[in-house]
Order: sequence, then structure tokens, then C-alpha cells
Amino acid sequence: MKKQITIQTIAKTLSAQLKDAGWRIEIDDDYDSFKLYMAYNDKALLGAFTAIHLLMMTLGNNPANVEIRFTFFADPRIFLKIKDSVKWRKEIKNSLQILCDNFFKKAGIKVELDWVKSTRLPRRKVNFSGKGLKPGLEVELAYWKKG
Repeated sequence: MKKQITIQTIAKTLSAQLKDAGWRIEIDDDYDSFKLYMAYNDKALLGAFTAIHLLMMTLGNNPANVEIRFTFFADPRIFLKIKDSVKWRKEIKNSLQILCDNFFKKAGIKVELDWVKSTRLPRRKVNFSGKGLKPGLEVELAYWKKG
């Protein structure tokens, strides 16, 4: 019988992959049905993204049914120097989706992409190099892993 993949397995695997890719996990909220990792990298991903929040929540008290959200934040000090366009944002969303899909593929976790959303100059603040700043761009990808 195949071992069931739970939120604990997903969290352990994805956080290890982030660390292997050079991300520093600075905040780690680890509960049975809710996991949040806030990771930072001095080397900007795709030329702009230096912060990631990885959120996982169980659905219906079943640890094998998990919603997984990657939220990528572009450092405003970098982003505002980039020539922003609808085409560029679409390419970025596609690149980030491929990156996330590869995380899951490498981990052997089958998921379904539920939605992708990007927000230019969102209202919330994120820690960039010790400063709370509003990101230049926020890209969120939501996945479902159904057990």
C-alpha cells in the first residue's frame, strides 16, 4: 500500500527544496493543519523576486487534502527599475508556474493548479532586507493536493 502524502510530508519536502535553491527560511509557523514559511534570497529570482511565502492548509480536517499557495514578492527597489508590461507579467507568471510545478514534480507530489493571480503594487508590506516595504509585484499560485 502506498504511503499517503500529508501536509507534514509536503511541508518538509518543499521547505527543503527552497533551502536547496538558496532561500533562507526566516519565519516558520508549523502547526498540524497550517504551515507558513517566509523565505528570502539576496539573489533575485527572475531578476525581481527576493521574498516567498509558502502557505499550506489542510481542508476538512484531512491532512492529505491540502491547499498550497506560493506567493512571490518582487522587491520594489528592483521592480520599479524594470520595464513592466502585461506581456512581461504573463511571462513571469508562466515562469513561476513552471518553477512551482517542478518543485512538485521533483517531490513526487501530484497537485492541481487552482489559480494564478498577480497584483501590481499590492497594499501589504513584506520584509525586504530588514525593511517593511510594499512589493512592486505579488504573484500568487494556488494548488490543491487531494488525498
